Amino acid sequence: LPKINLLIKTQETLEDFVSQVISQFKKGVESNEGYFLLFDEDDKPRGERAAQTLFWNIADTMCKMSGGADVSPEEKTGRGLVDFKFSEGYNKKVLVEIKLIKNQKLYPGLEKQLPTYLDAEDVDIGFYVAVKQLAEENVRVQRLVEKHKKLSLNNGKKIHLNVIDASLKTKTSASKL
Repeated sequence: LPKINLLIKTQETLEDFVSQVISQFKKGVESNEGYFLLFDEDDKPRGERAAQTLFWNIADTMCKMSGGADVSPEEKTGRGLVDFKFSEGYNKKVLVEIKLIKNQKLYPGLEKQLPTYLDAEDVDIGFYVAVKQLAEENVRVQRLVEKHKKLSLNNGKKIHLNVIDASLKTKTSASKL
């Protein structure tokens, strides 16, 4: 990971900061055994709330370190609850929506839900974080990536897509590589 920039002065630096939070979440899940927290003791996938809670703890810690950024979970937008709203002051805001790949609302979340939240909050930048828990979810991941490429937003808004691989079967010990 690059050195984390905690100085947030512009919308672009807030966007970069949120990207760094997501990168830290990805690293924690994929490389530092955070994926274990997304499964129960019988290796059954936990629900979306587990991924959101893990993300929130990382985001909250990084926001405290920044001294300026704030993260609010389940923020009301006027059109529902977005998973996370990052802000620095009133005018700098970024929204983050987290979905499990298995969620039946995975595609509408990208195509309709997050864009609606962006419009309701008058925010230009959103991040859609999709968490893959099962190896057999690759087809849904590919379809999500294709839908993201075709996504057309109004008024200069943009949504970044991040896929986090939390599947247990893909984690091989480094000593066995």
